[in-house]
Amino acid sequence: RLSDQGLIYSPKLRPRPSGGLWLGWATSDAAVAFSAYREDSWDGIDSVRCAYRTTDPYFTGYLSVSADPGEYPAVTWTAWNGRRGGTSICVCVPTDSGFAVADHMEGTEEGLTPVVARDRNGDVWVAWWRYWDGIFWCHTYTAVTASSPRITGTAGSRTVRWSLSAAAPGSWWAVLRSQDGGDFDEVTRLRAGPGLEMQWADSSPAAGPLRYKVRRECVDRRYHWESAEAVWQGPASRPVVTLLDGGTVHDRLVVRVNGADGGKSRLSLLDLQGREVYQELKDVQDSTSETWELELDRVAPPLRPGVYFVRVRDSRGEDSQAVKFVLLR
Repeated sequence: RLSDQGLIYSPKLRPRPSGGLWLGWATSDAAVAFSAYREDSWDGIDSVRCAYRTTDPYFTGYLSVSADPGEYPAVTWTAWNGRRGGTSICVCVPTDSGFAVADHMEGTEEGLTPVVARDRNGDVWVAWWRYWDGIFWCHTYTAVTASSPRITGTAGSRTVRWSLSAAAPGSWWAVLRSQDGGDFDEVTRLRAGPGLEMQWADSSPAAGPLRYKVRRECVDRRYHWESAEAVWQGPASRPVVTLLDGGTVHDRLVVRVNGADGGKSRLSLLDLQGREVYQELKDVQDSTSETWELELDRVAPPLRPGVYFVRVRDSRGEDSQAVKFVLLR
C-alpha cells in the first residue's frame, strides 16, 4: 500500500532505464504522485505540481506518461477546475535530473484524455481531444540559433566549430556537408551541453572544397533552422620541384614545377648554409606543370663547383621543398 491520499485515478507504470519502475497516479489533490520501484522496494512518494494560471482549486484526472529512453518521463494530465467546472491540460517537461513544475497550457480548455510522447530530439508532444471539435496537439522546440561554422584542419581531418546564441542544454544539432558543389547531406548529430560552444571532428578525406552548415533539429520541419554556410577551401598545396637532368649539372639547370599557383614565381638557388646566392622571377601560366631552364654560366656572381639547392616560391608565397643538385665545371 503506497498511498492514503483518498481518491486516486489513472495509475500508470513505466520502466526506468536505470532499473526498476515508475508508478504515477492522479490524486484528488492538485498534483500528480510518483514513486519508484527498485531493489524490491518502493521509494517515497513525490509530487509533480502545476503552475496553474488561476487561483481556482484544481484536482487531477486522466494521466499519461511518455514511453521513451529518458530516465524521467514527460507527464501530462487533465486538470479539473473545482470552482467553475471544465477541464484543461497540464504538461511536465522533466530535466535529466528530475521532474519540473508542470505548465498549465493555454488553449487547452475543455481538453480531455491527453497523451504525451517524446521524440528523438527530446521534444515533448501532447495531444488531446474536445467534444465535437476534434483532436489537437502541440510540442516543445528550441528557439536558439547558431553562428556560421568555423572550420580548421587538414584534408585528412577537419574540426567544425560553432557558437549557440544562448544555452540550450539537451537540444540537438546536425552538421550538414556539401562536396563538389552538391546537395547538403547530414553527416552527424550532436546534443548540446550546458555551454555555448559546440564542435565536431570530420575525419573523412577531402579532395577539394567543402561547404558546411549546422541545423537546429526538430521533427516538425516548420521549426528547422539552418545557419549560414562556411566554405573550407583546403590547405594550400606546395609547389613540387623535379630536376629533369638528374642531380648533377654543368652549365644548365632544368627543373619542372608542378602545383605552383598561376602568377609570378621565384626560383632561388641556395648554398649549403641555406643562404640565397641567386634568384630569378618568372610568370607561371600553367599551375599544373611548368618547365624552368636556368643557364648557370650566366649567373652573377659566378657559382663555384659544389652542392646547391633549388627552391621555388609561387605567387601565394608557398615554398617547394629544397632539392639538392651538384654543380660541376
